[in-house]
Amino acid sequence: MHPHISYLQSIPESIRKYIKGRSSNETAVLKRRSKKWSVKVIDWVFGKGWDIFVKETGVQEYEIIVFKHEGNMVFDTMVFQPSFCEREYP
Repeated sequence: MHPHISYLQSIPESIRKYIKGRSSNETAVLKRRSKKWSVKVIDWVFGKGWDIFVKETGVQEYEIIVFKHEGNMVFDTMVFQPSFCEREYP
């Protein structure tokens, strides 16, 4: 990822309908194995904290992030390279 480019990610409508009783303005927890990141959600877009998640997970342009909602605004994440292989982490 280019160091001066920030990529935003919104929570898709197809997922929002399953997040019952939640507003579009609160904090989500993104998980990757044992690591967790708190990310502010504003109007269903990941805001403050998203850039840290992207940096620390090493997400690059054209990679795919898969989110699995575990309840209570907690999402398990997986990152796939353009080859569709999961990104390896140390």
